Amino acid sequence: MLFKCSLFLVFTLVILNSSCGIQGNQSTLDSGFRPGLPSPTNGATTTPALNPEFDVSWTPQWATLVSYWKMNGDWNDAVGASNGIPANGPVFFAPAQVGTFSGSFDGVDDYVGIAGGGGLDGLPQGTIVFWVKWTGLQTASCCGGFGPAMSRQRDGVFSNNIFELDNTDPNSAHIVWKADSAFAATVTSTSLVGSGVWRHIAITFGAGTHSLYIDGVLDNSAASGAVLVADPTIALVLGGWLEVGNPSNGNAAAMMDDVAVWTTPLLASEILTIYNRQK
Repeated sequence: MLFKCSLFLVFTLVILNSSCGIQGNQSTLDSGFRPGLPSPTNGATTTPALNPEFDVSWTPQWATLVSYWKMNGDWNDAVGASNGIPANGPVFFAPAQVGTFSGSFDGVDDYVGIAGGGGLDGLPQGTIVFWVKWTGLQTASCCGGFGPAMSRQRDGVFSNNIFELDNTDPNSAHIVWKADSAFAATVTSTSLVGSGVWRHIAITFGAGTHSLYIDGVLDNSAASGAVLVADPTIALVLGGWLEVGNPSNGNAAAMMDDVAVWTTPLLASEILTIYNRQK
């Protein structure tokens, strides 16, 4: 009789232990952990990194990105051969909007020249994207604007790719995009820029339309037959408006970061993606 009781007791304990083990495993499974898969605490993440530089893992239309200046301690093109050459001492500043450093221009005479036009030479359609922060009163350009941050010019022949303001004070200024004229704006923003504020700027052009985006949102657009002149001897200039080697038509007191050129017009949703990832 004692022997039978002992067997019954052992059998009961085995059943209880097995039952507890199943319950324990089920509890573990319900917690979200799966053997052999990442758990919430072992390195897995579902949130994309913020403020990332462009790379193939997330950048819209990566295959048509032809020029990209990170400004992280140099003026080199990170995806092509359009390296910049600084003049009169533009510097790098940290913290940046994106990455480690941003480019800083004094508004007097410094700039960066990019031989061959930085991918914009004669481009029939495309996108230009960059971050910019105009700070303080801006000097006048040659032709009714202030603080030009980008340009391509052959003196007496053409002016292309002009980004500038329409007022000396950024707090009262709109952004002006002059695709192919020194005087006539192709598109002017409806919103004010603000002094000392980082703004994400994008312009798309092609098929007779130029669209200006500010901070990821379409701000204004215009029908235009403006075309970018093909002249590979003329550099793209960041931080000013001039033909390299000639007197300046104006300079920007501003910081710039992550300047990029695509040979295709990005979609509105793609521009918003860039802004949300880098803001």
